[in-house]
Amino acid sequence: MLLGALDARDSWDILRLSTVNTGRKYSFQRFTTERSLAIALTREKGSGAYMINRQAAEWLVGRMVPMCLPYNLAFNLEYLASLRSVFVSPVPINQCTNFPTQIQLGLRSYRIAGWRRLPVFLFRAWIEASRFSRGPFGCCGRAATDKILMMCRNAR
Repeated sequence: MLLGALDARDSWDILRLSTVNTGRKYSFQRFTTERSLAIALTREKGSGAYMINRQAAEWLVGRMVPMCLPYNLAFNLEYLASLRSVFVSPVPINQCTNFPTQIQLGLRSYRIAGWRRLPVFLFRAWIEASRFSRGPFGCCGRAATDKILMMCRNAR
């Protein structure tokens, strides 16, 4: 499967091998008899397994370090750097276990008050609108990524 994905490397910069979402994946290129490359029109969360090419690695190290976002959230901004992120469908790695994660333990104690969530909702709305205004494969550039990273770093 990995060799087949590498043979199709001209079609992706970030290859997602897992997700915790169940949104539909739209296949566009078959690379083995059982798997194909696909895009998702929903926001995918919790991807814990990736393959990245050199261009995505340069972006990650050159633009995203020091990290102010979890890796899966940073990878969700790939379109702002004109990177192409696709899935393997069906996803080969199942990370949906019945074991609790550190993120899930004591979650309620970290929740902020409802009125303080407004900036978070506005940011998420902007991110989603910008994702669809640029299409699933993106075409934006570095300015928006830099602005988001500056906001994250200043919020600390």
